[in-house]
Amino acid sequence: MRLGPPALADAVGGGVGQFGGDVDRWIAPAGRPTAVVPQSRRGHGPACASRSEWATGEFEGALTVIDADRLERILTDVARAGRSVSYRELLFLFDRRVGPNNVRALMRVLGEVCRRSEARGEPDLACLVVRESDRLPGEGYFAAEAERGEPLEGSRRARVDRAQATAFAFWRDRPGP
Repeated sequence: MRLGPPALADAVGGGVGQFGGDVDRWIAPAGRPTAVVPQSRRGHGPACASRSEWATGEFEGALTVIDADRLERILTDVARAGRSVSYRELLFLFDRRVGPNNVRALMRVLGEVCRRSEARGEPDLACLVVRESDRLPGEGYFAAEAERGEPLEGSRRARVDRAQATAFAFWRDRPGP
């Protein structure tokens, strides 16, 4: 059975509220923003901001914040539940749809979360964020893996399975926030 966003809420939180349990606290504002997603002037979908506007955040329209602290809490709860999460599921939790600007913003924040986790000696959380089509991370994950000098032994599926098993084992017995 394919798990959609409401099933994600049930898998990692359950309970009452719009999305259930812990997911409600994920959506509530927390911490400082680390990425913003531009919206069109009409409020329908992402705006086409220039590269300099995107880099500096200087563009018009409503902004949606993707917060690194919230993203990290979501991913650690997903790891505790022993599952992966798709880009679409994550963006849903931030009230966004899949689109180039939204995915770019999510990946920027995911990179920050991974750097913080690595500095604390925790396992990789990026391996939990996967495409729905094949349940593997995107190409950026494998490029970063090569840049870090990690051994590229075995198939991509086997490497991701090992990384996910490490994350599941690490977070399984640790209490949530």
